[in-house]
Amino acid sequence: MPSLTSPYFSLSFADSPATITFTIMLYGDEVTTTQMPFIRQMLKKDLPTIFRSKCFNEENIPFYKEVISTELGHLFEHILLEYLCLAKINTGFSEATFSGMTRWNWNRDPYGTFHIEIGIDEQDKVFLTQALSKTMTLFQKILLYPRTQIVTLHPAQQILSSRME
Repeated sequence: MPSLTSPYFSLSFADSPATITFTIMLYGDEVTTTQMPFIRQMLKKDLPTIFRSKCFNEENIPFYKEVISTELGHLFEHILLEYLCLAKINTGFSEATFSGMTRWNWNRDPYGTFHIEIGIDEQDKVFLTQALSKTMTLFQKILLYPRTQIVTLHPAQQILSSRME
C-alpha cells in the first residue's frame, strides 16, 4: 500500500478498478473542524467551488454548513473530490462527478484514523496525482493555520497577576 507522509498526518492508499481507498492518520488530537472558526473563510479563498458540492449525510445538511463541524477525514474527502472535478473540467470536460465516503472506527483503529473511499473510473485516475497534490497542500495549510489560544486563569492566578501589576 503506497503512502505519503507529512509532519501532521500520514496517508496510504489502495487502488482497485473502480475505487481508491485512502487511509489517513492524523497525528494531533484535533479530528474535527469544530475548533477551526476560520475554515469557511479559508475554503472560500482557496477553493470556493467546494461549497457547490453535494454532501450526503444523515441530517441532509449542505456542505457549507457541515464544514463548520465535521471530521477532518470528511473534509479531506470533499477537498479531494473537488480537486478531482476541477482537474477533469480543466482538461475540457463540460462536467465531472466523483463520489466519496468517509468512515472511521476508533474502537478498531487508532484515534484520528479515517478511511476514505473514492469512486473513480480507471480513465479518470489520470487526474488523481494533481488533485491529491493540491489536496495535501490545502489540508496541511488548514492544519497549520494559527489558532488564537484563550487562556483562562485560575482565580488564584488572576489574584497573583493583578497584584503584580
